[in-house]
Amino acid sequence: MRTDIETAAESVLDFLKGIPMSASTVKYYRSCYRTISRYCQCNGIDHFSDGDAENFRKFQIDRHERGEIGWIYALTLRKAAVMLADFMSGKELVWERRN
Repeated sequence: MRTDIETAAESVLDFLKGIPMSASTVKYYRSCYRTISRYCQCNGIDHFSDGDAENFRKFQIDRHERGEIGWIYALTLRKAAVMLADFMSGKELVWERRN
């Protein structure tokens, strides 16, 4: 059975397909959402909020600083997390650059 987070991630991926994004970019973001889903499972998160996205971002920065992941991947995970939190809080999804 799919979780609410997995269902929401599929909706965000559908949004990305409609921009349109290349199939390889959507596949890359799908990988990001699997990482977010595992993070949520490990941390008992049922509804991904802005606060969860911020905690996830900090966790990924720590992973980068330990040399586990690259900087670009950490930034992409952050973007994916923010979009998921936006979707789950009912905000309109917008593809934009974030600082």
